[in-house]
Amino acid sequence: MNPFPIRIALAAVLLMTATAVTAAGSRVLGEGWRFHLGEATGAAATAYDDTSWRTVRVPHDWAIEGPFDATADGGTGKLPWQNQGWYRRSFALPEGRPGQRVYLDFDGVMAFPKVYVNGQLAGEWDYGYTSFRVDATPYVEWGAENVIAVHVDTGRWGSRWYPGAGLYRKVVLQVTEAIHVAQWGVQVVAEPGNEGPATATVQTTVENHSGEAADVTVRHEFAGPSGSAVATGLHTLHLRAGRRGTGELKLDVPDALLWDIEHPHLYTLTTTLLRDGAALEQQETRFGFRSFEFTADDGFHLNGRRVQLYGVNLHHDLGPLGGAFNRRAAQRQLEIMQEMGVNALRTAHNPPAPEVLDLADEMGLVVWDEVFDKYAWTAGRPDLEPPLEDFSRRHIEATVRRDFNHPSIVVWSTGNEVWIEEELEGINPERVAMMADMVRELDLSRPVAQAGHIPPSVNGKNWAALDLMGWNYGRRYMNYRAQYPDRPIIYSESASTFSTRGYYDPDLPARDTDYSAAYQISSYDLNAAAWSDIPDFEFKLMEQDDYVAGEFVWTGFDYLGEPTPHADQARSSYFGIVDLAGFPKDRYWLYRSHWRPDETTVHLLPHWNWPNRVGQNVPVFVYTNGDSAELFLTGESLGVRRKGEVPERVPNLALEGATTASSGDAAAAADGDPQSAWRHEGETADAWWRIDLGAPQTVAQFSLDLLTKDNNYAYVIEASADGSEWVALVDHPTNRIPRWSGPTRIIH
Repeated sequence: MNPFPIRIALAAVLLMTATAVTAAGSRVLGEGWRFHLGEATGAAATAYDDTSWRTVRVPHDWAIEGPFDATADGGTGKLPWQNQGWYRRSFALPEGRPGQRVYLDFDGVMAFPKVYVNGQLAGEWDYGYTSFRVDATPYVEWGAENVIAVHVDTGRWGSRWYPGAGLYRKVVLQVTEAIHVAQWGVQVVAEPGNEGPATATVQTTVENHSGEAADVTVRHEFAGPSGSAVATGLHTLHLRAGRRGTGELKLDVPDALLWDIEHPHLYTLTTTLLRDGAALEQQETRFGFRSFEFTADDGFHLNGRRVQLYGVNLHHDLGPLGGAFNRRAAQRQLEIMQEMGVNALRTAHNPPAPEVLDLADEMGLVVWDEVFDKYAWTAGRPDLEPPLEDFSRRHIEATVRRDFNHPSIVVWSTGNEVWIEEELEGINPERVAMMADMVRELDLSRPVAQAGHIPPSVNGKNWAALDLMGWNYGRRYMNYRAQYPDRPIIYSESASTFSTRGYYDPDLPARDTDYSAAYQISSYDLNAAAWSDIPDFEFKLMEQDDYVAGEFVWTGFDYLGEPTPHADQARSSYFGIVDLAGFPKDRYWLYRSHWRPDETTVHLLPHWNWPNRVGQNVPVFVYTNGDSAELFLTGESLGVRRKGEVPERVPNLALEGATTASSGDAAAAADGDPQSAWRHEGETADAWWRIDLGAPQTVAQFSLDLLTKDNNYAYVIEASADGSEWVALVDHPTNRIPRWSGPTRIIH
């Protein structure tokens, strides 16, 4: 049962920043780590001699350094990410006050870390993409040097792209008083005022480790985007010894500025924890006022107006930097995307580094925040252990609590392309509902979604518990639309177009799956995966299916691993609109011409330095949002193309010939009416359809519109001069992946 109404009017906010400061202090542990690749017996011990180890800076990805292995798995980048590794460093603690706590906060470790403090196991974690805290208090020595040792084991990790390896995100040492705000303990729900002031409701969770009951005061001060104070208030909490308590305060903010794509106004909440008038802790939380809704018939609305989502999927790796997070590199990626017209981001297929969400808040990008990939298989769990319920609850909670306050986040996603086969511990209504309910226990202000890819899965109740459904590729969302006409839809993965920057094959493909013989993909932007389409098809879908909230293109940037279609020969993807180094491919300007109507775009391709093609035709493409384009060669016009005008095509010879077939109405396949077709009436696989051209003809191309709904297909095209001797011209094998988007045009 879905507890949400169909039209979801939502408001949410942002969370504690990584720079939150306590009275006791916090410190990023970036420098001074020593690293060893492989097993190191006894390395957890305080007295272990690590002087021969390398000195590294964290975030650190040991695998990006190589060595590159051409014979290794291309799907994960042909890099040595599966191994064990050890990290060690020391830190000094001054003499502490009674009851003070020491925590180690990890933004992400790839994978299965075990954290030792002064030789003792202090904590461990079982998912590489979520953040976690280790309580080091029982193991530290005050007024002395302390040693952290972290063992990482990626040998048991499962991945279908390059995951990186090691302490690839930030590590923070946090020292607090005995009474302190819990990790991710400040949550703000910000509701814009319709006819009155905006309202911010703050929930603050405080932990008491003092050994005795205590009364504390929580003071909240709001500052607007300019830094000036706009509201203040306080409340008290009675805390039992060894327990935590949560208090709530609601404050009005007059004349609140809204967080929006064009103007991402952010507010700052300063929370001060006091006992007996003395400050115990102070920290800052950013948030934003905004409302949004996903509708079934009119897409996505932000602050009361419809906004078409022009989105991209981004993997967590940063190309040449690997998995090691770098804020400026991530910012550069988002800047490049935003210049193209992107206003939305899907974190495929895992929670990002928290700084990515900070950037989205600051830049005005809405975010689909995803917890898992194909959790039915592994989600990184070796041998499907631990049980999915325990595993998912732990990591959903870590994601939602950490990211709650970000105004950029408008969707929680619990999975991507989850299979329906139960023998794979796969999807069923109970599992989907279980995860959706886990999210709703933590946040009712945002919809819960998944991204589907198997249209028959709409049968039954597989997706009934979700508020929003994403669909990947080929207009597969149509089956869901028919089953759930009152549910919002978003195109969670579109295109999967292939190209290599700067590589052009002038022999244009007849089909989008006709790839170059080289391990490059032509940048004419006419190649796509077997399950997907080129951008032009997707542009048309988004224009005609205006009930869809928008699309997330696969992908914004090339990424390490998944080098489809050259899985064995290559080491990185061809999907990106931008290459690994951050240079736009030609396709970038195609998207910009559609997504940036406010800016003039004119982009011409290919290059002109082909001495071996002198005197030969060269296909020339122009990407522009102008009404027309005229091409000149050495001052001579080669013609004009205007939008909306279709160039004269070769004559349709099928319209002139007599037709016969093994069964059925043969003429229906060649009458020029797209609503009619020849359908074989039997069940045999050797059915045929024939056209008599009447006289010898020069045939430039064959164009077949195949009604392939829910079916694979195979066919052979043959030619004969006399009707007795036949020569095969085309032998098309059965589709590897079926299409669900209705008729599919195949050109030979």
